[in-house]
Amino acid sequence: MSIKLELLSAIRGLTAEHGIVTQLTTAESLAQQFSVQRNTVSHYLNQLVKENRIIKINTRPVIFFDKETLEKQYQCLLANEYASIAELESAMTVKQDAFSRVIGAEDSLYRQIRQLKSAAFYPGGGLPVLLTGPTGSGKSFLARNYYQYCVDKGILKKESHFIHFNCAEYADNPELLASSLFGYKRGAFTGATQDKTGLFDEADQGMLFLDEVHRLDSKGQEKLFGYLDNGLISPIGETKKGHPVAVRLVFATTEDIQSNFLKTFIRRIPVQIEIPSLDNRTNLEKKQLVLHFYLQQVKKVKQTINVSRQVISLLSAQKFESNVGQLQNSVILSVANALARSVRTKQVITVRLSDLPQTLLQLNVNQQPITGPDKSIICLKVTDSLYGITHHAESERNQIKTTFSRIIQLARTKITNEERLKTCQDEIATLCDYLVFGKVDKNGDLPLNFLKNLLAGEIQMIEQKLGMQFNGNTVVLLAHYFYNKQSLHWGLTNHERDILKELTQAVQTEDTQLQSLVTTLLMIAEQNINLPVDAIDALFLTLYFKQITNISKVERIRCLVLAHGYSTASSMANVVNKMVGSQVVDAFDMPIDISPQQIGEQINQYLSDKNVSGGLIMLVDMGSLEDVHRYIKGYIDFPIGIINNVSTQSVLTVASEIKQKNDFELIMQDPQLQITQQVKVLYPSEVHKNVIITCCLTGIGTAKQIKALLEESMPLELDLVINAYEYARLCEVEQQTALLKTYNVLAVIGTIDPEITGIPYISLEDLINGTQTDVFNQVLQQVAKPAQIQRIGENILRNFSIERVINSLTILDARTVMANVDQALSNYCQISQSTLSNQTRMALYVHVSCLIERLIRNEPITSYAVTTAFDSEATVIYHNIQKAFSVVEQIYSVKIPDTELGYIFDIVVANH
Repeated sequence: MSIKLELLSAIRGLTAEHGIVTQLTTAESLAQQFSVQRNTVSHYLNQLVKENRIIKINTRPVIFFDKETLEKQYQCLLANEYASIAELESAMTVKQDAFSRVIGAEDSLYRQIRQLKSAAFYPGGGLPVLLTGPTGSGKSFLARNYYQYCVDKGILKKESHFIHFNCAEYADNPELLASSLFGYKRGAFTGATQDKTGLFDEADQGMLFLDEVHRLDSKGQEKLFGYLDNGLISPIGETKKGHPVAVRLVFATTEDIQSNFLKTFIRRIPVQIEIPSLDNRTNLEKKQLVLHFYLQQVKKVKQTINVSRQVISLLSAQKFESNVGQLQNSVILSVANALARSVRTKQVITVRLSDLPQTLLQLNVNQQPITGPDKSIICLKVTDSLYGITHHAESERNQIKTTFSRIIQLARTKITNEERLKTCQDEIATLCDYLVFGKVDKNGDLPLNFLKNLLAGEIQMIEQKLGMQFNGNTVVLLAHYFYNKQSLHWGLTNHERDILKELTQAVQTEDTQLQSLVTTLLMIAEQNINLPVDAIDALFLTLYFKQITNISKVERIRCLVLAHGYSTASSMANVVNKMVGSQVVDAFDMPIDISPQQIGEQINQYLSDKNVSGGLIMLVDMGSLEDVHRYIKGYIDFPIGIINNVSTQSVLTVASEIKQKNDFELIMQDPQLQITQQVKVLYPSEVHKNVIITCCLTGIGTAKQIKALLEESMPLELDLVINAYEYARLCEVEQQTALLKTYNVLAVIGTIDPEITGIPYISLEDLINGTQTDVFNQVLQQVAKPAQIQRIGENILRNFSIERVINSLTILDARTVMANVDQALSNYCQISQSTLSNQTRMALYVHVSCLIERLIRNEPITSYAVTTAFDSEATVIYHNIQKAFSVVEQIYSVKIPDTELGYIFDIVVANH
């Protein structure tokens, strides 16, 4: 290939990968890449511009882009030269259809949108469509986009109408329904003083969307038969045959089709599309929807809005009964709350967790934290677009495209064929791991399990036909590949296709068996599975099977792994075979309920197909597999070894010994196979992390809330972690020893002192009232600078007010709770003729607030470790507490159990 063509190929690749944001296509950078003089490169680049093959941007430095790539991508005709990038951008007006703007168009809604497009282009005015799905899933939204798509494609005229009609409003009056849809003639009924057209006439040459169509009774459904059958409508009172209209019909329902519609009605609607609930959308789509709704609010209020990433995470993970509609309302309410606060504080609108609907936050009270440690802010501006914010995440999602883009780019680099093959195989191995072990999004026309079952039979026939044997992972991997490939809509350029074909031919050279295998699999995918195949599939299959079939002659001793699970044994065998570089290990994956007899039958078949004269070593996982040798039939003229508790390490040991051609007895006597399981606890050799511990007498929940308040008060850049522990666990010597070995423990903060030797304790009460500020500052001096300590002090003052603490620990109103607790404490002081210190009062404020919430939620503490001998004095104190706190029982209609009273007793006794 000439330098000129190599330059064109490089520019085309860089343009395809980076678009017009790259600075790699200057004459200087290309000269360095190809080790050619700059003036030579400039000469060829200017020739390519004149030949109408690349675009020249007359900036400093001059930049070049591939013209064909940009014209295909943006569906427009471009000139050869532009004065600036901005001028080029203005020329590239992207012609997108209405569906391209729909979130999930390439994933969860890909199949649904494809069905709508098919219905739109069906000859004779399209096909009627029925959209099904739960409330708020987006049926009306898709219907409107369907109409806009038809307009964009010229199927419907721009002046055509989209009529939205809710059938629920007329469900109880079929005559009114008929007159609304079809119109009526003068005199058709009392009050019909003039002709009136119906919605069908209004929607003529356009689209009629009948929402909640399940609310139509059988008569209402039958009234639509005339139009569905022959395209004619008859207004009420019409004596003639009727008149034709051209209306595209879209129906929507939230109900089960079979239970709520006449079979004769459903039969007339061939396109039935199920819209997934929000819970069944991909994680990326949920996040995009959240950001999309916030961007809508940004444009509505015409101000920048900051959104906490915790808010994004919570909304993306939340289950909404009313789906997308409820999610949108939650976003609107959070912005309204944040906007009201910003008006008072005159600060930028910032949406935090506290701005979300209270009902939403209460749903997460009993759940594990889902917001994660990331408390940073996303800044959304009026000029921002959803694509710009989420483009990186989308590109990360499509790993097949990302992998083959790198392989295409690799083909343009000057390396040896051996290096290129090795790098390509590494890329495919990484892709395989991602496909099998990554999260499976439900975005394929063909279900994953269907592909697994179909390919299992096909692979078995290929093995018999070609005399080959693959491991159990092959079926799983191919199923995942073709499942994910369904949603890859990547139109290769001719140049990219040629690169992939050249690589495929180079790998298949002189390997007729590999050529036959790949050809057979491509034929199966195209004919049996009905999947379109291309150069990507051919290269993927070639590189994958080249890797797993590139083996030396199978060793005399056979190694067989048997384990329960879908691919447990295959996974271990696959990893070990890669590590030793040979197909040494075979595997049988066993269902959990398989009998020893059935396993024996499979082994007998294995033995009949294999040469096992040197011996068979079986590594098994548990139970019945250890005795499987009893079910081996026929004459055995070779030794059989069985090793239980199989692990990747034990399989690797056996495979390595076989690879070294060691004797059977020597392998079975390997000391590494005799070692039983060992359990160790490893501590860091050096203490690296500084930690502050939080704890609470009543359990881990309150300790975690204290931790959250502290984390909110600490700068992110601080070399410090805060961990929450149960008080009872902290009191154990073993736990204290482990903590001191693992961390540099700076302090303990909580409601009770676990008395860890040498570690300062700061009570929550002292933190609130500021009596131990000096001690806390001394602790912070080990990890923070003076300016940071001052800032932390200000944050503590704000975050650790007693009211803020109680609000953080409970869902109850802090002021009301504190007033009720005050009444109980006054009762106690009056009954007992004693006083309570401020520290004790604060401890009781916090504890009793949490106690009330636990009792309201019917989740009281059910165990209490007695720490004080109950002599006569203790008994009196206990009864006084019981009497004093009866007011709490009356106010909240709860009963305080003895276990909860015991903890109040401990706090009060500590006061004496």
